[in-house]
Order: sequence, then C-alpha cells, then structure tokens
Amino acid sequence: CYGTTLSRLIADKKTSAAAMMLKKTDKPVSEIIRELNFGTECYFYSLFRKKYGCTPLAYRKSESRPAELAGKSGDGGKI
Repeated sequence: CYGTTLSRLIADKKTSAAAMMLKKTDKPVSEIIRELNFGTECYFYSLFRKKYGCTPLAYRKSESRPAELAGKSGDGGKI
C-alpha cells in the first residue's frame, strides 16, 4: 500500500464493489455508479476499464456466461 494515495485505495475498493454488483445484481450500471458515489460515469468507466480491461457491461456478460451455459447443457444438470 505504500505509495498509494487514500483516494486511489477508495476508488479501487469502489470499483471492486461495482464488479461484484455487476455479477450479483441486474441493476443498471448508472444505478451502481450512483449508489457507490462515483463522481461521473466517465470517471467510473475509465477506472473500470483500467482495472478489468473491459466495459462494465462486457464484464457482466462474461461473468454471467458460465452460469447460463451450465443451465443450457441439455442434460438437466446431470453428469
């Protein structure tokens, strides 16, 4: 943590919280941004892309895919 400012640590925690909300809820990105009190959407998208390498919607889609595919295997979930 040395050399990291408090504002960067807070932004990192908030970005992680946003990622969790994207995985676990269906809330719109704009609502997540408001709930976590990011200054602007542009700021949030910039932080998110820097940390995760994609947009929030792309992250949500990629994180929800395995669960969706597991239910669509056609074998009723049996192995």
